[in-house]
Amino acid sequence: MGFWKWFGAPSDAPEVEPPAFNVAVGNPTPLDDEARIARARRAKEILLEASWLWDEYVSEQNRALLGTLPADVEGREECYRRIAVAAELKGHLLSICNYETYLEKRNERANR
Repeated sequence: MGFWKWFGAPSDAPEVEPPAFNVAVGNPTPLDDEARIARARRAKEILLEASWLWDEYVSEQNRALLGTLPADVEGREECYRRIAVAAELKGHLLSICNYETYLEKRNERANR
């Protein structure tokens, strides 16, 4: 079976080579603390600007929750789980971006 057949190509499609991907192999170039702080700030800004996505998703799940019947226990539980996961994901991604806070705590532990 050819490469493209996995992606739904017709069985009589001519066989072609998959595209070449340039993937860096090995360890990425190590960043100093200033570069990591700058990267973390950019990531945090992007996440804060895109926080409306999480809010919209939670609102959609709340609307779905309100639309379920009280007897539909599984549907209601699924909505609750999705809301909880969305909130946890947003908080966790933002906590990852707090590299400055991590450095401050690391320095405090080192100076004890």
